[in-house]
Amino acid sequence: MCCFLPANSSEEDRTLAYALANQHHLDLQEIVLDQSVEQLKQKVENATKQTMNKLALGNMKSRLRMVSLYGLGQTLNYLVLGTGNAAELHVGYFTKHGDGGCDLLPIAGLVKGEVKQLAEFLEVLPAIINRAPSAGL
Repeated sequence: MCCFLPANSSEEDRTLAYALANQHHLDLQEIVLDQSVEQLKQKVENATKQTMNKLALGNMKSRLRMVSLYGLGQTLNYLVLGTGNAAELHVGYFTKHGDGGCDLLPIAGLVKGEVKQLAEFLEVLPAIINRAPSAGL
C-alpha cells in the first residue's frame, strides 16, 4: 500500500502521487491531514500563548504523518517504510519521531545520485525525478 498524506500540500503533490500510483498500478490511500494539523496547531498555540514557528509546524506535520502511517500499518499488520537516503541520514535531515520513525529504510545506503538512477530504472515519472527536492512541510 502507498499513502498520500497531504497536510496543506500542493495540488501538484497530489497529481504526481496519483499519476505514479496509476502508472504502476499501486494501491494509493489518501488521508487528508489539513484539519488535524490546524486543530493541533490551535491547541498548541492556545496552551503556549505563542504562534508556532515554521520549523515546529513542519515537524508537527511530519509527526502526524508518522502517526497516520503507523495507524494503518498496525491495523493491517504492515511495516512502515522510510524514505531517508544516505546523505539525509548522515547529516540528520529528518524529523525525530516523524519521517525518521519507520521500520525499514530501503534506500538508506544510497546516495542521491543512486536514488535518481534507481528511480529511472523503476520508471518513476520524469516530473518526479527532476522535481526540486522538498520536505513537503
